[in-house]
Amino acid sequence: MKLEGQDKEIKDKAITTTKQGKKELRVLQEFGIYIKYNYLDIATNKELSKYSLILKPFKTSDWGLLNSLLSEKQGLESFEKQHLFVIPLKNGKFLITKTSVEDKQIFVWNPELKRVLKI
Repeated sequence: MKLEGQDKEIKDKAITTTKQGKKELRVLQEFGIYIKYNYLDIATNKELSKYSLILKPFKTSDWGLLNSLLSEKQGLESFEKQHLFVIPLKNGKFLITKTSVEDKQIFVWNPELKRVLKI
């Protein structure tokens, strides 16, 4: 994916800067009861192996019996939106960190629609 002539909207919203100062584009991969997006290194145009998952809150009526069984044990009524950052390690395991998503807006590039979406 070339970013040379893309809209300013992409550069302003869907691009994030790492702690090391590298710029990465958030690219939507999958969505449903969760949202999965990965990162594209803008300097090299290569897809990075790390990705993020956003688990969306849902009502107990949406999941029927499964949800009623889980809610007794885990209290799903209080389930909130969660943002998980997943980094594959060299030994084949994954490092998963949980970050707060309620206080920030996240934008991702949808390659199928060719536009930025707000999560």
